[in-house]
Amino acid sequence: MPHPAAEPLEVTVARLDERFQGFQRTSVQMADDIRRMAESYEKLVESNERISLLEKDVAAHKDSIATLWNKHDALAAAIVERQTEQGQDAKKVLFKLLELALAAVIGGIAAHYGVPPPG
Repeated sequence: MPHPAAEPLEVTVARLDERFQGFQRTSVQMADDIRRMAESYEKLVESNERISLLEKDVAAHKDSIATLWNKHDALAAAIVERQTEQGQDAKKVLFKLLELALAAVIGGIAAHYGVPPPG
């Protein structure tokens, strides 16, 4: 004899079918979530790889910049040295011109007073 509170079989099947469809929807949502998480993880890995490459590029550029600064310093030192040499050469020329001018003045004065040049 069936229980008095027992529901008809069709109602029970309908409730079970509704629950099963809910379970299927949840399973599909979970699968979509897992797929999105996997895609996000792949993007994260790609981003990390790009960051790693950028870090290597930055390190290489830092080395290049350091090399350029070394070359700049060497060039600046060479320019200063060259300017010093040119300054010394200019001083030599100036002193030689002064010496010649002084000799000409002294020679002119000596000639004016009738003093013969040495020699």
